[in-house]
Amino acid sequence: MDKRIFAAALAALMTGALTACSGVRSASETSQEPTTAPTEAATEEATEQETSAATEAVTTAAPEETTTAAEAPQEETTAAAQSADEGLFPADDAALIAKAQEMFDLACKTEWDFTVGPRYELDMNTQIENQYSWPMYLITTPGISSMKDIRNDYHTVFSVTHADGLDEMFAEQDGKAYSLSVGRGGNIFYESSEITGIQSRSENEVVFSVVNHMNGSDFGDGPVDEQDTFSLVAEDGALKVGQFRLPY
Repeated sequence: MDKRIFAAALAALMTGALTACSGVRSASETSQEPTTAPTEAATEEATEQETSAATEAVTTAAPEETTTAAEAPQEETTAAAQSADEGLFPADDAALIAKAQEMFDLACKTEWDFTVGPRYELDMNTQIENQYSWPMYLITTPGISSMKDIRNDYHTVFSVTHADGLDEMFAEQDGKAYSLSVGRGGNIFYESSEITGIQSRSENEVVFSVVNHMNGSDFGDGPVDEQDTFSLVAEDGALKVGQFRLPY
């Protein structure tokens, strides 16, 4: 009888111990679970911040690279155009002076056509009046219907740096172009002009000395030589006339 009582008491004691151990283990596991969740959340937040920062850095840097790439071709094109213009002048002085003489003669003819002319075909039955009440006649030459057309024609020979008197000779009205038809005589003493030398050079312009030979003057003098200047300008891939004065 005593042994049975002792066995029952021992069993009760062991059951209580197991229950206590189970409670301790559950409490331990429960206390460890919250620690894992905040750690994972912090790690995810840090990763998102790093990703966002990297994205912003790439986005910020990208336009700078794009701008640089876009500007490079323009700079190369400008440099190539300047280099091409510089190569238009003959390297030999004699050849350069010969080219200047050729362009001077062309400039004389072109300036005469535009300022004395007429340069274009005119309809003498269709006219308007300019600010001085002088008649201006309709230009019928194909492709010439505005001041822009006239200036484009003029600047095939003359540089845009050369001052012109086209507004005095031509007009545009209602989509049509008109021209004065006022002839004048030339200088009766004029004989010829000669490019005699080179005065100065720059990257896009060469200035020359000109001598205009006259066989007399209004004062009854004998032959007279007038000194003048003339220049060629490298412009838009061609040599054009810069400084110039019609000598007759």
